[in-house]
Amino acid sequence: MATVMFLDMAGYSALISKDESLALECARELNELLHDEVAAAGGRIVKLMGDGSTAEFPDATAAVLCAQRIQKKLDQRNAAAAAAKKFQVRIGLHLGELIEERGDLYGESVNVAASVQPLADPGGIAMTAAVHHQIADRPLPKGLFLPEAKLKNMPVKMPIFLVPPATVSYPLWAFWRRGSSWLAKMAASVVLALALTGVILWFYRLSNPPQMTLVSVQSPQSVAAQKVARDFSMEMAPKGKILEAIHWKEPAAWKEIFDQQGLDLITAMDRLEAQACELILGRGLRYPLMAWIEPVQNGLWRLDLRIFDVKRRRVEASFSTTGNDARELSEKTIDLIRAWAKESL
Repeated sequence: MATVMFLDMAGYSALISKDESLALECARELNELLHDEVAAAGGRIVKLMGDGSTAEFPDATAAVLCAQRIQKKLDQRNAAAAAAKKFQVRIGLHLGELIEERGDLYGESVNVAASVQPLADPGGIAMTAAVHHQIADRPLPKGLFLPEAKLKNMPVKMPIFLVPPATVSYPLWAFWRRGSSWLAKMAASVVLALALTGVILWFYRLSNPPQMTLVSVQSPQSVAAQKVARDFSMEMAPKGKILEAIHWKEPAAWKEIFDQQGLDLITAMDRLEAQACELILGRGLRYPLMAWIEPVQNGLWRLDLRIFDVKRRRVEASFSTTGNDARELSEKTIDLIRAWAKESL
């Protein structure tokens, strides 16, 4: 039995698209911190992936303390860094049986840790109940359990314990993480408005997030390209649901809907035709996404993404990124959307 840690830099894809040299500098700085802290905790780094890592620890206590130290060191570092150089990480932890082969870790425990990590907030930690149980006799980090839910590719539901970023207000964080009722949110908004009017707008945005979904993924007609496009669509559905400040809608059969109205989906969206925009907005969708995936050199795939605003009838943002497969493309896409939403919503 051992504890595995998955760590990932939040917003790395968006950063590298804006300033590659700065992104690489931040990644190198993060890797140096990980080497020092993991070794000090008695663990070992199994894999470094530029913007993240996998590490193994002999026990849960060492892993949790190491995760807390990493977040604390990054908070201290960010406090003194210029705005453009600040970055945060998400950390996921799970305890279980590990299989090591040719210097890498395999097995269900590794898959669980990888699925838990995206649930953490930037600057926060997510751990399974197995890890939390092992540290129950020690001073516990402040946090809460999410309602039991199925993780990606996991057959059973699992309770996940979240530790918030140290830089946020715990009561507000816990309030929204617990998913309070609409009346409770409105009551809290009214109370907080007595102190700060701007807080009302913040609560309103969180309780009424704009809706987004992927309406189309195009690709060349090759079998490989179409498979990557299909896999990308499947990967985006669960990942979209963890976006902050955005409500991810289940993808609908948009082509069939447009066909029923006598409209060509691709042409209508490219031209932002009034009838198409009204059709989508009428179904509660504010930001439809359209993607194009094509192969590039060295086995990489390029993805071009457009975010449409059907209420304003304009292309709100366009992004491009590359990846080795559909999963990597979807992870980078979520980071790009998250960075856009943070600046624009």
